[in-house]
Parts: sequence; structure tokens; C-alpha cells
Amino acid sequence: MIIGIIAEYNPFHMGHLYQINFIKNKYPDSLVIVAMAGSFVQRAEPAIFDKWTRTRASLLSGADLVLEIPSIFSTQNAEIFSKYGVKILGNFIDMLVFGAEDDIKKLELINKKVDENLDLTILKNYLRKGNSYIKSREKAMSFLTDEEKEILRRPNNILAMSYMKAKKDLNFDFSFEAIRRHMVGHKEDFNDSFASASYIRSLIKSSDTYESFVPKACFDLYKHKNINTLENYFDIFKFILLKNFDKLQNLIDYEIGIENLFLKNIEAATFDEFIKRCSSKRYSKTRIRRLCLGLLLGLYKNLVFDSLDYKKPYLRLLGARKSAFDFIKSVKKNFILIEKFSKIQSLNDPIIKNIALKEAHMTDLYNLFTTKKLGEDFTTSPLIISN
Repeated sequence: MIIGIIAEYNPFHMGHLYQINFIKNKYPDSLVIVAMAGSFVQRAEPAIFDKWTRTRASLLSGADLVLEIPSIFSTQNAEIFSKYGVKILGNFIDMLVFGAEDDIKKLELINKKVDENLDLTILKNYLRKGNSYIKSREKAMSFLTDEEKEILRRPNNILAMSYMKAKKDLNFDFSFEAIRRHMVGHKEDFNDSFASASYIRSLIKSSDTYESFVPKACFDLYKHKNINTLENYFDIFKFILLKNFDKLQNLIDYEIGIENLFLKNIEAATFDEFIKRCSSKRYSKTRIRRLCLGLLLGLYKNLVFDSLDYKKPYLRLLGARKSAFDFIKSVKKNFILIEKFSKIQSLNDPIIKNIALKEAHMTDLYNLFTTKKLGEDFTTSPLIISN
């Protein structure tokens, strides 16, 4: 049995280990394949550790194979992030396992209700008015009960519903299994040895101890690594904003006049202060961050949607256990599997090639603020570890 996980591992922690152990205990003969965000993540910021560190952490903790969700998609809203994760895994997996705040049957019933009643025209109208995707989706779901709406406000449930939608849209045939999140939620800090990723990141950034919240093998790995934060990019962002502020209109989350808001607040002392100044009830901090990162990385609508709608998935191997070698051989019979970037230039597929080269550029942007050298995607082979 092949089981998929869609993740960021930002960073890999005890909750992620619990999920993999749950799968391995319940399905001992399974192969666990992870589609993991690359250098930048859905919060629209750089991952706290580089993708190779996070890949090694997941392999040391029981994952069998890690494929990359390129930053073109890993930095987008839940629907786009989920859709590409499902696109990467859907041809191979028998089951997708994820964490959720509620029971899978309850989520599937709500998903069916949404599927039968959601009017996309109404949803698009709310988006045009400047609402975030999540807020627009909620407003367009007036047919749901208050309890059902509350269920869909929970972050892992939002992703779960997006996975279900992606499976239907892409016409894949696999099952779902949800692991109830009893330990700690996104808005909580910690509970025993379980802590939210955001809380762990805050400890890492402030040099506080976080050893008890991550597997020992991961802590031994993390303590020697550079960390990266969005704050590092503020000077670069200001330069690009002044030079290319007219290109904001080409971004997914753009609304008329937002460039004036950005230019008005450009003299903020820090990126965090800039985001706070620009955010409001109308513009969430996440939306502002996505616009900032989109401009910084050049994640324009035509690039995102042309790549998202392309029939073939971008399959880039970040790492694997030797137990996954037979699976890798079977994938290469029917799909383009990128193992070494040195072969990208000769790739006879312009869309996949473009995604790959864009990802290499984003890795270089990430590495500007680490001790790593530029061109790392072209010089780094997939990580292979023994079983």
C-alpha cells in the first residue's frame, strides 16, 4: 500500500512523527510518500530550515520518499497548495492521510453539501470585492449551518476540504484517512511534548529551548543549521517594489489601489512593521505577505495558473530511503522524475522545465541568507538513507 502525506515540515516535529508512526503501525507494509513544500511555505515566508534539512528530518523519522511541492504553489492559498500536492501524489497513492480537527465522515458530508450547492459565480464576486479566498468561500456558503461553518474555519479542516476538492477536480481514485488532532491546535502553544509549528518556530527564532518538541534525530540536525526568516528580505522587497510596483496587478491576491498602500508604508523599519501597517480587516496579514512574496519571487498569475493547469505533474525527488527504490523505478517508466537538475536544460518539456528553473531561482533567493552557495539545486543530488 502506498500512502501519501502533503506537508511543509516547517519544521518536522513530534506531531509529524506521531502521524508517520500512526501510519506505520496501522499499515506496516505501507510506503509513505511525502509531497513537501520547497524553500518557501504557505504562510508566504521562507521555511525556517532549508528543504534538504527538512527532507533529511522526515526520512530519519520514517518517511520513505520526499517529493518537492515547488514554491510557485507552496506559497499560495489552501486550494492551490492542496491541488498541486494532490497532483504530485494522485497517480501513485492508495490513500492520503492528513490531520484534521474533526471526523472524516463529518468532513465528507460537508464536502458533499458544498459540492452540490456552492455557486462559483457568487464566490468570484466576493473575491472581486477584495475578500480573501477563505473569507469569500465562507460568505458564499450561506447554505451551511453555523456548526458546519465553524468546522470549516479550523485550519486543518480547510486543508482537508481542499484535498477532497482537488481529488474530484483531478479525477483521482484514492481514499482518505484523517488523524484527529487531539494534541495541540494552530492557535495553542503546546501540550506535553506536542507543540504547534508556529510555537516551535518562535522558540527557534528567540534561541529558546525546543528540544522536547521535536524528535531527537531532528534536534541534532536542526541545532547546526542556519535559520531563515522573511525579515531578511525587506531591503530586497523595497527595491523591487519601487522598481516594479505596477506588477502587483499581475498577482493572484491583487486589488486595485493596494500598490498605493504599499508605497505609503514603505518607510517602515522592518518587514513585520510594514505588514502590520498594511494589514486591516480588509487585508489579512497572510494576504499582505502573499502579495509581498509574490512580487519578490515573481509569482504572477499566468505563471501559477499555466503551471497548475498543465496535465503533467512536476516530480522532483528530494530524498528517499532505499526501501523506495522499486517505487522510483516504476515512476520513471511513465513520468518525468527529476533527480539531478544538471539534466534540466535538455528536458523536452517547456512547462516542467520552466517550473524547475523557477524553483532553482527561488532556492538561490533562499540561500542568500544562509551559508549555502548559489546554484545548490544544480549541485545537490537526492538524499538517500538506508532503511
